[in-house]
Amino acid sequence: MRKFISLLKLQINARYGLSNVLYNIKSDKKALWKSIGMGLVILIAMAEIIGIYTFMMLQLYKGSLIINAPQVVLTMAAVASGIIVLIFGIFYILSTVFLAKDTELLASLPISQGNIFLSKFILVLLGEYPFAFFLMLPPVIIYGIGQNMGVIYYLLAIICTLFIPLVPLVISSLLSLVLMNIVGRSRHRDLITIIGSIILLVGMFLGQNYLISQMPDNEQEFLVELLKSSNAMVEFMGRAFPPAIWITKILSGTFSEAMVNMANLLIVSLGAFGLVYFIASFIYQRGATAQFETRA
Repeated sequence: MRKFISLLKLQINARYGLSNVLYNIKSDKKALWKSIGMGLVILIAMAEIIGIYTFMMLQLYKGSLIINAPQVVLTMAAVASGIIVLIFGIFYILSTVFLAKDTELLASLPISQGNIFLSKFILVLLGEYPFAFFLMLPPVIIYGIGQNMGVIYYLLAIICTLFIPLVPLVISSLLSLVLMNIVGRSRHRDLITIIGSIILLVGMFLGQNYLISQMPDNEQEFLVELLKSSNAMVEFMGRAFPPAIWITKILSGTFSEAMVNMANLLIVSLGAFGLVYFIASFIYQRGATAQFETRA
């Protein structure tokens, strides 16, 4: 465990340049102010995007109040966050976990390949959290203020947001593990990597079309049924990302509903992560080091 923690600290430091920041604070004030200036520019640009996004979520909340389903704003935010993390997570996992420059060095260390994979996975997960909170924070605040929610609601919202990127990244990791191990056994590695990435994107597109195709033929009757029950609307909108349904019920349901759905979220998320960690413990190193092998 001590080796794993040291490895994780080293990777976080290398990714986010923490040592460089501390050095600039102590010794290089010019570089420090330059970094602060760049950070302020990014924050100003992000503030405009956040403002537009918050306005859209506010209008969605107001519209959902008319049909007595204000929790839909939470579902939409969770679905959007989960799907975007899944799509971009595949390339993020490939670049960070399998195609990183330090892969060969890490393979030579006296650390199990499962722990090496785990440190890389946590590094990617930390990088996804700002995006997840960016998407979830405005709807959570809008719903919380509108429904006069208490402190427990906001604490649960933080816990739920921490779990949002986990399942999409597990799926991305599993697909990447399979793809990289196939690549490692082939002569045409670059071609297979490109084709595999295209196939993954096409598969996601087809999956989206499949969900759309499940719409009933009689749309008017279907809409009437949705309007009768707020839970029916939440479950329909959350089909693309089932954890969004659990998260919505955790934050908007009764105490018993919240506990049941929290259990579902924890069991599925941690179970999926345990499965991919178990698989990576056997096949990660083969896929990660394939890029350094020469052709026969």
